Amino acid sequence: MGSIHKSDGRHLRPRFIAAKDHFIDNPIIYSWIGLGKVIENAGMIFINREKGKGWAAMQQAAEILVNSDVEIAVYPQGTRAYFMRSPSGERLDAGYYTTFTKKTWDQRLGHLKPGTANLILDTLIALRERGEKKLNVLVTGIMGSAIAGPKGTFKAQSEAQVDFRILPLWELSTDLVAGLKSPNGAEAGDEAERRYTEKLQELQEEINRKLLQATDWHRTLMNRLPIELEKLGIAGPEVEAALQRLRESKEDERPFILLDRIFSLDPDLWERFLRLYLSLQSQESEEGSWKALLQEVSERLRTR
Repeated sequence: MGSIHKSDGRHLRPRFIAAKDHFIDNPIIYSWIGLGKVIENAGMIFINREKGKGWAAMQQAAEILVNSDVEIAVYPQGTRAYFMRSPSGERLDAGYYTTFTKKTWDQRLGHLKPGTANLILDTLIALRERGEKKLNVLVTGIMGSAIAGPKGTFKAQSEAQVDFRILPLWELSTDLVAGLKSPNGAEAGDEAERRYTEKLQELQEEINRKLLQATDWHRTLMNRLPIELEKLGIAGPEVEAALQRLRESKEDERPFILLDRIFSLDPDLWERFLRLYLSLQSQESEEGSWKALLQEVSERLRTR
């Protein structure tokens, strides 16, 4: 791992956080291929993703970060995303909203796992106990990684370009966690744990906003929609009405979530679902209609 220096001459020691079950517990990856040994020697921080122990994994990672004096931690996406295709079948980047699960498909933040927010909070708590004043977070948008190895296929693609966009430093004061206590995966039992849960949700919201800013994903979808509609020969007043509503969408992420998942389906399904999407988007449609279409698209994507 290359050396990085701060202006005062001190070394920054970046560390990656990864799943223990992938790199250590898997004998093929760890010993036969040797990747697990290599990244272990490079200082990788491994967390145990055993079901029901996610909270403990984040507390463990926070303790390692603080006790090892790690100044930069790179926390990758919690899972691979479904990749998009071009009409000709070419593999494109992954959709931002396609990392949902069977339980979270209709939740507004269902595409984000809470691990990063947990890690930030638990690290802040550990730093505060040591008398530290702040935590610096670098939010990074990663574009193109799904071309190389997306969800839904075991075929790797070489020569994939991966772009990184790093936002300005996000400084978080340890005062944010004054009086907070982790409920350790259970329901909040007192005021300190309730405030922890509330702060966790606030961080999830902010992480989502910053990732969308870093990836500029909504603009990508807005730019792509008219291009694909033209290729499909779909035109008419409802197209412009739908595009205008999409441009005016601010807090409402629903049309972007649905459009993102449609483009992640097989291109043969695009015309049908895009016509339904335009019908809903060009007028004031009931919540039930949106949810029904999102459910069908999401189920097709999960079984792709």
